[in-house]
Amino acid sequence: MYEEYLEFSMNIAREAGNILKRYFRDEIEEMEKGVGDLVTEADRASEEYLIRAIKDNYPNHAILAEESGYSEGSEYTWVIDPLDGTTNFRHHIPYFNVSIALEHKQEVVVGVVYNPILDEMFYATKDSEARLNGKKIAPAQDLDLKNMFIGICRGNDRPSKEEFIRLTEQYVFKAREIRRLGSAALEICYVASGRLAAFIGLNLKPWDYRAAMLIAERAGCYLIDHDDKIEVYGSKKIAEKIKSQSS
Repeated sequence: MYEEYLEFSMNIAREAGNILKRYFRDEIEEMEKGVGDLVTEADRASEEYLIRAIKDNYPNHAILAEESGYSEGSEYTWVIDPLDGTTNFRHHIPYFNVSIALEHKQEVVVGVVYNPILDEMFYATKDSEARLNGKKIAPAQDLDLKNMFIGICRGNDRPSKEEFIRLTEQYVFKAREIRRLGSAALEICYVASGRLAAFIGLNLKPWDYRAAMLIAERAGCYLIDHDDKIEVYGSKKIAEKIKSQSS
């Protein structure tokens, strides 16, 4: 039912990723020369391309974008993050993505997360399996906490930082590793594909996680969505195992 939108989303995510790659290479060269940075320009160029492509193909659809805000339209809304992982990009760490979700009547029906550096495309629709580059993905099922990698992503506000410290102290000696990789969307997809056992996101924005949450849901993950806290687990049993160790 949503295949047309999925194909379109994947195509524009890949092109936006190509834009980011060009800026990423230029940014490294510019920094080596000791002049300026191109992060803001890369973010803007990617977003402008995405918005233009959506408006050209679906002129009546609404768009919610990180830089441009919300533009009203029909019962369909595109939620886009043209560069998730800005800090990584700025520091020449090749871990960032383009994230695209399509909502129909406030329900996410298409989700695409594309890492242009690794050429990894995570995607799903409301009525299809979650896939990575065409292959079905599934979350990890190991219930041994000592083997679990847990990802945590936070906002820049003080409460989020304090909660991040609390969670890190809570699990650092119990889990295998705590990871803060710098991209909520990719970390959620990593739970969906079994690379992480769990993910906790603090004070995230809709464009940070909407696409990835659909991918995780369709992969079979266990999701908890609060107003200021997103939790993604490989399974309900993993969630129960981690939470049982929280004291």
